[in-house]
Amino acid sequence: MSWDGSGPSRFHVLDRKTGKHLSTYVHDPGFCFHTINAYEEDGNLNLFLSHYDNSDCINQLSRKRLMAEKCTYSLASLKRYVLPNVAGHEGQVWQEGDDESPSKYQRLPRAVVESFTMAHIDLPEINSEYEQSKQRFVYGGSRDPVRSMALND
Repeated sequence: MSWDGSGPSRFHVLDRKTGKHLSTYVHDPGFCFHTINAYEEDGNLNLFLSHYDNSDCINQLSRKRLMAEKCTYSLASLKRYVLPNVAGHEGQVWQEGDDESPSKYQRLPRAVVESFTMAHIDLPEINSEYEQSKQRFVYGGSRDPVRSMALND
């Protein structure tokens, strides 16, 4: 597995019924190991992710590193990405082989991000009754004392 942090992260929006590529949103480079939830509200798509600044977390999970006396590792942060006005950006897509220049990315819509403070959490779970809808809590593993996070308050 390799990761290239030289360009922005891309969020590809697909129509769930047809599979059609509707739009592509961009944001600063980052790495997501686990998704939490996604739902549409007021024409915006809300994505909750366990976010890392880069892919170092993958290399840090080797058995040798985990068994070391002083094991350090990256912490995931809980982030909500809002992809605004999905219908209004239909047709603005990035496809494999497209120009990788910064000007190409500047023409694509930008995701808006919200970070939750004190929320180092990974292996996230939500109540399954709230999948693809607005949820209030997320639960997961953390080295912090907080094991659940209130969202959407």
